[in-house]
Amino acid sequence: MLTGPQYSLLMSIAQQRAKGGVGVGALARLLHVSSAFVATETRRLAQAGLVEKRPNPEDGRGVILNVTPAGMAALEENAAEICAINDAFFGELDRASFEAVSAAVTAIVAGSRKAMQRVRMNELKADTAFQEAAE
Repeated sequence: MLTGPQYSLLMSIAQQRAKGGVGVGALARLLHVSSAFVATETRRLAQAGLVEKRPNPEDGRGVILNVTPAGMAALEENAAEICAINDAFFGELDRASFEAVSAAVTAIVAGSRKAMQRVRMNELKADTAFQEAAE
């Protein structure tokens, strides 16, 4: 059985099949998660035979991820239940409401990136001030 995050990873990899697969970093950016998380979970999916990893021809240090036939079967097996869950979750929204929620979430994600950059800059300033005070 797939966990929710594994299902999301598997579905996202499947959506990139037409492009010949997807790299770990690109998948992490797409899903707004860390590359370490993608690497860990896709290793588990590969061990289960749901994802294949092959060397990235453009960068030998990386891998390209693709869904195996067994992975596609797992997605198809879960499709009806996922559809029912999505219908229950989003069923009360009309198209305009859904588009408004989608736009709001997109804006929140963009804002969170800016906020995290600011937090990192403040942490860097604090670390620098601490090191200067220690000297």
